[in-house]
Amino acid sequence: MEKVVQGLYMAASSTYYSPAVALDGNNCAMFEGWKFAGGGTVTVTMECSNDQANWDAAFIASTISMNANPFYGKVANTTVIPYSYVRLKLVSDANTALVDAAIRVFQTA
Repeated sequence: MEKVVQGLYMAASSTYYSPAVALDGNNCAMFEGWKFAGGGTVTVTMECSNDQANWDAAFIASTISMNANPFYGKVANTTVIPYSYVRLKLVSDANTALVDAAIRVFQTA
């Protein structure tokens, strides 16, 4: 597991993109999110890319909606990802929040 977001203070109505994580011979990834403080909801989605310039936000359709404190959620994706990189997109609503997020890459059949 690679914690790509740690102790991130999200301003109200903001968007944050995590650093990209290379699949490096793996073909699948899951993601996790933690919310420790703040009001409202932070939505976490995974995006995929081959060149780190063009990101496919629709390939992994699952999201985590972090709406309580404390909150933990995960998307245990088992779909083969035909891309080289993944990253997380975090979007806060009209409230602030303190969050962590992680990506775990692995090999699936």
